[in-house]
Amino acid sequence: MSRFKERFDPDEAMGEVVDAAQLYLSECDVCNLTVILKRGMPYPIISAEDVESYAHKLRKECMALKNLGEDIPDELESMRGFFTRAARVIYLIRLKLDEDAPDTAMPPLHYARNASSRTPHPV
Repeated sequence: MSRFKERFDPDEAMGEVVDAAQLYLSECDVCNLTVILKRGMPYPIISAEDVESYAHKLRKECMALKNLGEDIPDELESMRGFFTRAARVIYLIRLKLDEDAPDTAMPPLHYARNASSRTPHPV
């Protein structure tokens, strides 16, 4: 397990998720890409935040269609599923980063015993 920790590179892992999202879109049929353009997502994916944005917008679109009682097109559902999973991986990478980050909490201040209760004085 310690070898895995030493080899885990969060930047590389995040880059792989972004690369996978770019590859996913590059392999979509042109007719399926119109789903993205219709949903106001014509921007390229260049960061993890872009992947998360796609996931959020696709989820909102599917929920809106469902609430209207309309069928969700298969290609839209497929894209939503892919980007939701990719966003989940990004979330897990960020959790790992937070877990590995050194604790930056400030140590508690020690106050003088005879100090006024209104104005504590650090020792």
